[in-house]
Amino acid sequence: MEKKEDKKQDLEKRNNEQEDLISEGIIPSEILEAIPEEDRGRVSSIIKQTMFSGVMRRSSPIADKITTEHITQLISKSDEQDLRDRKERRKEIITCF
Repeated sequence: MEKKEDKKQDLEKRNNEQEDLISEGIIPSEILEAIPEEDRGRVSSIIKQTMFSGVMRRSSPIADKITTEHITQLISKSDEQDLRDRKERRKEIITCF
C-alpha cells in the first residue's frame, strides 16, 4: 500500500514540476511533451539546477586567486606523486614473489 502512495506522490511531484516549467515559460509544452514521461522530472530538475547555478556564483576567495601557474604546479605535483606510487607498487609486487 505504501508503494502505491509513494508512486502517486512521485507522479504528482513530476506533474507539478512540469507545470512549473511550462507556466514559467522555461520549456514550451510541446518540447516537454516530447521528452519521455519518466525523464521529465529529471530534465526539469537539471534545468532548474543549471538556471540556479547560473545565478548563484560558487566561488570562494581562494578560487578567485588561483592562476594557471597554480594549476600547472598542481598537475606536475600530482604527476610526480603518481610516479612515486607506481614505483612503490612495483616494489611491493617484486617483494611478494
